[in-house]
Amino acid sequence: MGKVKLDFASLSIAEKIARVQQIVDSLTGNPTFQTPNPPLAQVTAGAAALQTANNEAQSLRQQAHAKTIEQNELEAALDKMMSQLASYVDNVAAGDGKLILKSGFGVRAAAVETVG
Repeated sequence: MGKVKLDFASLSIAEKIARVQQIVDSLTGNPTFQTPNPPLAQVTAGAAALQTANNEAQSLRQQAHAKTIEQNELEAALDKMMSQLASYVDNVAAGDGKLILKSGFGVRAAAVETVG
């Protein structure tokens, strides 16, 4: 006695959509299976909803990737500008810690030499 083999959980979303379409096509108008449960329209709608959600998720992943690249480029540009600004303040202050603090920057601790 045969049993239905589904193996649906292991399929990718694209494979699931294709499999649903194949099964719906096979059952549509099939006199042996006149009243499918759930109705084929409901199964088709479920597959379409999954396809839409998958497409939207893929699009958002691509957008997020592009925004992350943009963010990293902007961060690198700001890091460079702040480094240049720190060099400017360092040059103008000429080692005067009070002037450096007035600029909003912090003052580095003096290097400690170790003899040993």
